[in-house]
Amino acid sequence: MEMILGPEMLALLLLAAFLAGFVDAVAGGGGLIMMPTLLTIGLAPHTALGTNKLAGTFGTMMSAGVYARKKIFQPRMWLLMIFATFIGAVSGTLLAMALSADMVKKIIPVFIILVAGYVLWPRRLAACAEPIRRGRKSEIAMGGTLGFYDGLIGPGTGSFWVSLSMLVYRIDIIQASALARSMNFVSNIVSCITFMLLSSVNYTIGLTMGAALMLGAYVGVHSAIRYGVTYVKYFFVSVAVLLAARLIQQEWLL
Repeated sequence: MEMILGPEMLALLLLAAFLAGFVDAVAGGGGLIMMPTLLTIGLAPHTALGTNKLAGTFGTMMSAGVYARKKIFQPRMWLLMIFATFIGAVSGTLLAMALSADMVKKIIPVFIILVAGYVLWPRRLAACAEPIRRGRKSEIAMGGTLGFYDGLIGPGTGSFWVSLSMLVYRIDIIQASALARSMNFVSNIVSCITFMLLSSVNYTIGLTMGAALMLGAYVGVHSAIRYGVTYVKYFFVSVAVLLAARLIQQEWLL
């Protein structure tokens, strides 16, 4: 049954999606805003996961497309990682659907707060002009693990991709963001299709937020390329933690 969107709820969803798309394109972590927002308005946990993937696919598609057109991301260099991300995302999504709704509602806000702390943790790494290739095992491990997490829970996946890419391959933040958005698009679309096949997507909300996500991602990715990474993470992490704390109060304390 599709949820009817009133003006206030629609405004909230559009604002959350635009902000999520912007910060996700810059440094990852848009899911930290998307998931608690979807759960707060009353979507069932599995439907919230699937709807988040549908909306998120639009945002990551926009970001990945811009990075690819500007040749900051070159897919041929990362084919094995793309395949590993694909497999991981399918596996994670199937496990998410196997978990009970109560379990999903309890673990999502906990993950959000943990990931928010990780996003805020300062990381300073020396970057190289070209990626340092670490071999097939690192690409399979990163793609499979992060693809699995994105399919299972999702929030913070982009931030993990950015920081781990900088750590492992010694690339700068813009190159890491390009890799993150592209791999995030792979796991998002694979997980989205899986949720669709399992009838766990609210299309009205997903498509509505997807349009705002694309706009936010467009503004964010061009801002990142032109001006570098801005310090918006403290704001969106604060919002995400407040929303997650509210969910914990509802699901764990009441």
